[in-house]
Amino acid sequence: MGDADALNLPLQKTVFIIQREALAQDEAIRLRVTQAGFRIVDQTLVHLTPDRATTYYLDKLLKPEDGAKKASNHTKKEAAPPSTPTSPRDKTPRSVSSDDPSPRVGTASTSPGKTPRDNVAETADDAIAALSGGPIVVLLVEKQNAVKAMLDLVGPQNPTQWPSTPTCLRASFAQDGKHVGVRCSRFAYNVADETAFLFGMAMTWQLPGGVFLDRDGGFW
Repeated sequence: MGDADALNLPLQKTVFIIQREALAQDEAIRLRVTQAGFRIVDQTLVHLTPDRATTYYLDKLLKPEDGAKKASNHTKKEAAPPSTPTSPRDKTPRSVSSDDPSPRVGTASTSPGKTPRDNVAETADDAIAALSGGPIVVLLVEKQNAVKAMLDLVGPQNPTQWPSTPTCLRASFAQDGKHVGVRCSRFAYNVADETAFLFGMAMTWQLPGGVFLDRDGGFW
C-alpha cells in the first residue's frame, strides 16, 4: 500500500487495554501509543470480575472468530461417520501445536527448566485471570487503520516471537506468557461491542482509605 492509499484510509477506533501487571508503566505505554499516531478518544479504569472477564474475552473479543469455528466443528462432528474401533487413529490422542492461534482453556504447561515466557502463548484461562486479577486501564483510541496498527504495536501473543519483534509493546512491558501486559481488539467489526461492554459498566472503584473515584475522575 502506497502513501497516497494510506492517506485515504478512514479513521478507525480500537480498544486498547493495559493490565494490572503493566500499570506501573502506564505513562511509558501511553507515550508509545501516542507516538505511534493514536489519539486517545476515551478512557476508564475498571476491575472485571472473573465472570465479566470471561464474557469479555470469549463472547466479545473472540466471539466472531470462535463462533464460526464452533459452528464449523459442530457441523463436521454431525456429518462424520461413526469411528471404527479397529482404526489406529482412534487410539492416538490429537496433539495441539504450540503455534495454534486459537485460545486454549486449561492447557498451559511449562517444560522443565523453562519459564512461561520461554514456552507458549497464554491460554484463555491465563487471559481471563489476567483481566480479572486487578484494575485494568481501558483506552478507546483512534487512527487510520487503527485495529491493524494496534495489533502490530501490541505484538504477537506467543512470547517466543517477542525477541524477533523487539519494538512491540509486549516485548517491552510483558512479564511472561501468562502476563502479557497489554492487549487490544482483534477485529474491526467487534470494536463497538467491546466498547459498549467495557465502557457501559458502573465505572467506579475504591481507592485506599475508602475513597471512590468515578469514570470522570471525580472523588466521592
